[in-house]
Amino acid sequence: MQIIKLHKINKYYPHDFRHLGLDVLNWEWKYFIENYLLNYLGKKNISRWIRFYQIVVNNCYNLYRVHKNLIHRDLQSTNIIFYRKKPYFIDFQGIMVGNFMYDLSSLVEDPYVDLPECVKYKIMDFYFKSYPEVNRLSRFYRYYKVQRLVQVLGAFAFLSIHKNKEFFIQQLKNSARVLQNIEQELERL
Repeated sequence: MQIIKLHKINKYYPHDFRHLGLDVLNWEWKYFIENYLLNYLGKKNISRWIRFYQIVVNNCYNLYRVHKNLIHRDLQSTNIIFYRKKPYFIDFQGIMVGNFMYDLSSLVEDPYVDLPECVKYKIMDFYFKSYPEVNRLSRFYRYYKVQRLVQVLGAFAFLSIHKNKEFFIQQLKNSARVLQNIEQELERL
């Protein structure tokens, strides 16, 4: 898998890169709460979400502190092109130092493609077999999955409501599946 080459860069990244640390993790949740829950869904009571927010952010941040590497930060189907049957990643504007799990969850939980669960497991299995040094960290996947999906819904809502982007308005109409995915994961925490 091509992305593992980027993920294995964990010691020699430029020190002036942005980090997907506590400030960004918190910002993504605030973006989701404000734009998706409050502005799009019109929810009034979000105390349950605040409780989960702290659990998810703390676990993501703890993993980030243990294992840092370069990440694409928007690794999903619209940012992968194929040339001569080989995948290439595009749109590196969000690249930063973070944890590989953010990219893995971005790919597996792609908001534009509803992958069957068996395919998701095959991708994850392939990833961890190809990068066995990080197997011990796989138990944190669900936290990064939720983190990535709240970021996606926050972005869909912001780009729909504030920028009136037609593509994201359509995606937002289909966001119930993504929200249900988040809620199912949160119930398992």
